[in-house]
Amino acid sequence: MLELTAGGVVAVHDSSLGFRHGPKSILDDRTLVVVFVSSYPYTRQYDLDIVRELRRSVPQRDVLTVSAGDEPNLATENDWHVTGVDDADDALLALPFILLAQLLALHTSVRLGRTPRQPFPDGRGQPGGPRRDDPSPARRTVKADAGLSGSNATEQLIGPLAGSNRERTTMTSLTKQYLNATIALLERIDEEETTNIERAAERIVDCIAGGGRLFAFGCSHSSLPVQDIVYRAGGLMLVNPIFAPGIAALDTRPTTLGSAMEQIPGYAKAILDNSPIRTGDVLIVVSVSGRNAVPIEMAELAQQRGITVIGVTSHAYSDAVTSRHSSGKKMKDFADIVLDNKVAVGDAVLELDGVPQRFTPASGVTTTALLHAVIAAVIEGLVARGITPPVFLAANVDGGAEWNKRLLAENADRIFYL
Repeated sequence: MLELTAGGVVAVHDSSLGFRHGPKSILDDRTLVVVFVSSYPYTRQYDLDIVRELRRSVPQRDVLTVSAGDEPNLATENDWHVTGVDDADDALLALPFILLAQLLALHTSVRLGRTPRQPFPDGRGQPGGPRRDDPSPARRTVKADAGLSGSNATEQLIGPLAGSNRERTTMTSLTKQYLNATIALLERIDEEETTNIERAAERIVDCIAGGGRLFAFGCSHSSLPVQDIVYRAGGLMLVNPIFAPGIAALDTRPTTLGSAMEQIPGYAKAILDNSPIRTGDVLIVVSVSGRNAVPIEMAELAQQRGITVIGVTSHAYSDAVTSRHSSGKKMKDFADIVLDNKVAVGDAVLELDGVPQRFTPASGVTTTALLHAVIAAVIEGLVARGITPPVFLAANVDGGAEWNKRLLAENADRIFYL
């Protein structure tokens, strides 16, 4: 590849294990990764693992696999299978694998305007393109495109071979990239937040078992994950939302007024003073950035009143911004337990040439998942203590309304949203 493109495309090789511990860190949207999958079962697992890891972090079209025979875990249009050699060992597979690599190099060379038989016509091998004194417009274009511009690296490299539909690839790439990005964040939550989820659930179970109540609060968009665990089919009946005028959702007009209201000092005290929450209860406070006055003071005042505070935020986001509260602190500074939703500063996860800022946020997905995970653990913990948790049956299921009415009445002393 390096030779046939006259240095226009830089190619390096490594084992899957070696690639993970170094070269993987320099990938960008101008990079195509080709994984030649081993036929040895043990080595093959390393290869398949790096493929899964890559496809969670980069567009799927920028990862190409080549393997022998059918592999159920490799079933996309960017997974090539060499047939008729299912039982061949790696030494024999090297021959068809090399042939495919050469074909990639050949088509890429032609695509970039090179002459494969003589990629260095002047004998000097100038990196990245033609001689500096070559005035040919076509050659100048080749020089500009020598790095495989933008996010179409795969299509530029393998289009002639794979028969890929460029329009289809472009239309679906960001969809896949967003799903991969959110899945990756959820996997981080699974790996890194399980202990905190269990701690939070245990505190809530202790509270409920001791006669306490559970509340949850968030401003604006941070109230939406809270709403998803309240009065919810399959959800725990005992989750009480705390709403306040202007910041409960997005029903304030103009909508920008809500953003201003969550920065007002003193509003949190009025909210708490007019809610049924009391000493010994648990309060979940959701704030992705954790920088505004209302969620900060909700957590601070609740702690001062002997209420256990479970904060849901993003450590990365919160640590990167300044507090808008006079104390200089963030919401998480007043939380007894902190759950990290893992989103980056600004929340958005995608980028695209022509769009000046990142777009499509992920905190709604990850925060909602965190809260449902906590509630699931609470239900499990209550059952372990011999307590039957009151759980909503879907109202659209026959008998659901009657079921819910009975349980709501039985738990009326701990439910405040009716």
